[in-house]
Amino acid sequence: MMKFLVFIASLVLSFHLMAGKVTDLYGDESDKGQEIIRKYAKKISEFDSFLEAYLKHPNSFDEEKLTERRNKLIEDIKKDGDYLYVKLSTTLYPQNKNKYITIDVIRKDQPERLRFASLTPTKAFKSKQDLINEMIIFEDTAMTIMFNTSSTDDPCPVYHCIHNFQHPKLKPYLAKFNNGAVKQRQLIIDTLNSDPDPQRRAAAAFLIGHFKNPKEIVALLKPHVHDKDSGVRNDCIRVIAGTMATAKITNIDVKPFLELLDSPETTDRNKALVVLLYAAESENAKQIIKQQGGKNLLAILKLKQPNNHDVAYRILQKISGKNYGETDYAAWKVWLDTTAA
Repeated sequence: MMKFLVFIASLVLSFHLMAGKVTDLYGDESDKGQEIIRKYAKKISEFDSFLEAYLKHPNSFDEEKLTERRNKLIEDIKKDGDYLYVKLSTTLYPQNKNKYITIDVIRKDQPERLRFASLTPTKAFKSKQDLINEMIIFEDTAMTIMFNTSSTDDPCPVYHCIHNFQHPKLKPYLAKFNNGAVKQRQLIIDTLNSDPDPQRRAAAAFLIGHFKNPKEIVALLKPHVHDKDSGVRNDCIRVIAGTMATAKITNIDVKPFLELLDSPETTDRNKALVVLLYAAESENAKQIIKQQGGKNLLAILKLKQPNNHDVAYRILQKISGKNYGETDYAAWKVWLDTTAA
């Protein structure tokens, strides 16, 4: 059951809101892509409603049948669109009543994009009783608290936090992780570099956020932003972005993050975009982003998904000095065509 819940975790942020459904497709800007949205938006929305009901009353549903229904929907889209790969994801935002559904696709003439696709299910690993597992427990506890309480603006006491440490159930972990970052430093680094369990690699990335040197944090995590597991990628980039924001770091090699703009994973794109937004304070990075990432930024701008669209728009404004509208795609294309060469 837990694997299935991980897949749909992004669905449960704000069930108390009466959400509308907004559907995007990324990876095919042709008329065929728009036809897929028209044909499948309602079917995906209906399936999404079943998932929502499942999360509220898990004992009332057959998880296997839900998985079969999801897989059939994906296979139908692949067949109709003649795609190599299809992934469905849903995101909700606090204070936003819309539910944002993204259909990520890979066309058959883009096999290179499969390097970021989740093609094989993660196998089960036996847990170990160590600092890494303490972070995994902390993540689960923090997620439960986040889903059931109002968010707060308490500051993060380290370079990156999943959740602040003010809640009584979370408070003991701060000293434990800070001490572990010193005394069990090598365990953390070795786990990130070589542990076969992606959940442990991801937890190690969060623990590196408790290291003292922000430049070291970025240096240790950057080789893993293309990890074969999307969850590990997501957490490594997330910690890098948080560290850049806290330490005011702008000097970073942007190429790995520009490559992630081509990923068929919404979470890859949104986290990479945040890193690029901070890096765009550098004049050198602005030029590289414009030349190597402009086309993908424009494609992402056309999405309605806020964590993709909004950040892409801010990057375009920053690297251009222009203030075209966020849906004035023609103006942005003209600017890119005339300046990115």
